[in-house]
Amino acid sequence: MVTPDSQASDMAAATDAALRKRVDRAHQIFTGLKKTKKKEGELSELLNEAFIIPKKRDMDGTTDKTLHMHLKEDMKHIKTNLSNVCKEKSKLEAEKIQLHVQLDSVEEKFKGELEHNLAILETFKSKLVIQEKVEKQRAKFNTSKVRNLTKKLKKRDCQIRELCEKVSGAVEQHAAMEETIERVEERAKKAEKRTSSMKATVDSCRKKLKRMSDKKAREAEKEEKTNNLLVEVENKLKQLGKEKQELTELNALMHEDVITTFQDGKYTNDIREVIMDLLAMNVSMKKVDGVIRTVLKKLAGKDVQQLPSNWLKSHLLVEARSLADIQLAEAMLSRQDLSASAGHCLHGDGTSKFHRNYQDFEVTLTSGETMTLGLLAQAGGDTEATLDSFMFRIKELAAAIKEGTTRENIAKLITSVKTTMSDQGPINPGFNRGLRMLREDLLPVAIESWDNLSEENKAQFGSMSHFYCKMHLIVNLEEEEKKSLKSFEDVIVQEGKNKHSFTTNEAGAVRLVRTACKAFTVRGSDEAGIPHLLEAHLAPLHVKNHMVTFTGNRVNILCYNAAAVYYHRNHIVDLIQSLPNPNQLLRSIVVDAQEKAHLAGVRALRIVHKMVTGPFWRLISQQGNNILSLNHHLLNMKIQFERWSQDASSLLEGEALFSEDIVEVHKDKLYEELFRESGDDEFQNKAAGSEKEKRETNKKVMLTNKIAKLGGVWRSATEVDHSLSGMASEKDKMLALVTQLQFHKSVLKAEGAKELFQQSVTRDGRSHAFSLKELRLNLLEVLKENQVVEGVEEDNQLEPALTYRSEEEVKKRLSEEKQKLSKKLAAARQKRERMLQKNTLTEFLENPEKFVGKRVNHNCCEEGDPNPVWYQGTVLQITQAKSNALNTVYKIKYDVGDIWEFPLLKDLQIGDLKIVEV
Repeated sequence: MVTPDSQASDMAAATDAALRKRVDRAHQIFTGLKKTKKKEGELSELLNEAFIIPKKRDMDGTTDKTLHMHLKEDMKHIKTNLSNVCKEKSKLEAEKIQLHVQLDSVEEKFKGELEHNLAILETFKSKLVIQEKVEKQRAKFNTSKVRNLTKKLKKRDCQIRELCEKVSGAVEQHAAMEETIERVEERAKKAEKRTSSMKATVDSCRKKLKRMSDKKAREAEKEEKTNNLLVEVENKLKQLGKEKQELTELNALMHEDVITTFQDGKYTNDIREVIMDLLAMNVSMKKVDGVIRTVLKKLAGKDVQQLPSNWLKSHLLVEARSLADIQLAEAMLSRQDLSASAGHCLHGDGTSKFHRNYQDFEVTLTSGETMTLGLLAQAGGDTEATLDSFMFRIKELAAAIKEGTTRENIAKLITSVKTTMSDQGPINPGFNRGLRMLREDLLPVAIESWDNLSEENKAQFGSMSHFYCKMHLIVNLEEEEKKSLKSFEDVIVQEGKNKHSFTTNEAGAVRLVRTACKAFTVRGSDEAGIPHLLEAHLAPLHVKNHMVTFTGNRVNILCYNAAAVYYHRNHIVDLIQSLPNPNQLLRSIVVDAQEKAHLAGVRALRIVHKMVTGPFWRLISQQGNNILSLNHHLLNMKIQFERWSQDASSLLEGEALFSEDIVEVHKDKLYEELFRESGDDEFQNKAAGSEKEKRETNKKVMLTNKIAKLGGVWRSATEVDHSLSGMASEKDKMLALVTQLQFHKSVLKAEGAKELFQQSVTRDGRSHAFSLKELRLNLLEVLKENQVVEGVEEDNQLEPALTYRSEEEVKKRLSEEKQKLSKKLAAARQKRERMLQKNTLTEFLENPEKFVGKRVNHNCCEEGDPNPVWYQGTVLQITQAKSNALNTVYKIKYDVGDIWEFPLLKDLQIGDLKIVEV
């Protein structure tokens, strides 16, 4: 039951808008029921029903939904007010336009009146002119003679009357014009006041419109902030929910001893990703489970629920490959901009192993990130096989993308590559040419509006850049050094050979560097090498072994090791000659190290390392240098080589390839050794051995020091007895014999029974220590078995075995060899050019018209002269098209003026025609 008191309190609490709305609603229902007589019962019920006054809502108890409804209503009111403001703005703009029209009409009217007043002014000026004429006539009359005076007076009077009438008319007209001007001025002042008033009204309207616009902007900004706040709150709620879920899972994980890896009938993504990563790191499939369980058990104290089988792991590896393809394809397509000057860079290299060819491809994206396309086995190492491998990989990537057709994806992937980077191998120019032609064919597929583009834009899209690795110059230079040294030794050596070395076709200097590094580096020969003995030999001299192994090194390793071998040449000879029975490898080294020709070659390699290849390596490796910044250095390098090919005396005097401002020359003790054969250096040895090797080195150094105190290695029975007789105590003698036996076993690798090198032996279950006499007999037995007993001399002398030609004969043969090499070099260059030219043949066979207009060098004979000559000319046109494009006949005009017709593509195929790049 609703009481009056409660109604009064509710009415006081209710808002005006809510009460008005409730009353209007009740009145509408009452009016509707009153019009229909059939609904009198409902009307009476309405009248008897208590009127419920709307209560004021408690804002603290409202829900987000109610608040959202209120916000919606507020936005609706704001939009209504905004609509009214826009209507008022339109009305004001219409009034402004009407005022401008009125102002234009007033200005037009005033302009007409002003023109009328100007006409009156002109009339007044003409009156003044007439008065001046009258005055002149009077003056003239006064000075003239009295003749026909009466007649003139009458005429004058008539003129005066006429003029007076005109003057009086002009005066009246002037007065009327002045009145008109005053009226016009008054009207102009009124119009000006009205215009000022209108301007003020317009300014007021503009200010009002600006205020409304600012209000609208503020309301829009407020609405945007509200929406952003709502979105931020929603995102925060989602993030908190996600964090809550993660914390819940983490909490469950921390309280559980077993990690869940299998849910909802499948393995979780986390365990799948872990297995993919481990397999990608070359962890064996059989060891993956053990690695996961060991890491979790040892680091987290957890165990795993279950792990996939090997069958599923193999499928996960395939899945990882598919994901990698998708990632690579999307990365190449998402950063594709064909109109940009820069694009993705394709690079890679080929190799062969066990008579199989392999090719890898990488792509560096415009962001600088490098991704691998893969390592592929291919049928051969030629251009066609490389292109096939590239297309095979691109098709795999295109098939991994869901959007678009496979052909469109292939076109987009290939056209995204705008540059290539490779070595200067013979197949790479052909590959680059094939890739460029492939891009040109696929650009219309990749770009939808290709036909609507201008030729300039098409050329920009189709442009490509090809770069070549300059580090391979050092590799190529090393190969030429080997050939040059071999030719040099063939010229100066008359006869003789190193009978301790294997017969090979390499130069003696190269053999010396290679064998020395094989014998004196820790990763050289396991059987014949003695690197620790050399270190022990160098230790008293405070010199380090600078030689490094060839294994694992390729670029510049020959020149670098040549520097080390030349520095250690005397150390090597002294060490090997001090050994009682050096092996064949050491015999070969000591003989080569005493040959002048070989030492000259090693020194030449060393000079090249210090003055040429070393500085060039550092120039390439300098931070900030790129392939384009090397162009002027490469040009200077070419100029310097050409100058040294004529006279290399400045190089032998210490002239570097580059100036000190560009790259520094390492002027250490090794540098000083180039020009004076003395000095020492502390160059860091980069051949690091294992801990075991270091222990063996220390042991051998210790034995060497002990042997040095005993006067050296005892090589005969007489020397053994003589040395023992000089010792006082039996203990010193036994210690000396043990040291000699250990040195023969550990350092000299002497052969013999195991018991001969021991201090004791087990007999009948008891340990028996050798006496002084027994140790002496053991040492003599070791010397005998290793053929160093007294009276036995070396049957192989470790002395130089080469004889050299006379100076005149050397000069003659050297000149002949240079001519032979020059011809060989020219033929090789020509062969390379022909090979590169033949690679372009495919393009012209597909479209013979492309050959028209080319500048060419043609190798042909004149009539009656069997000797061919190279002539330069221009291909004019096709005179005879053939079904076999190779037989197409072209008209060519030579620069000498002759015009002939030939099947030029045949000559291009056999190398008798070269295209001249313009």
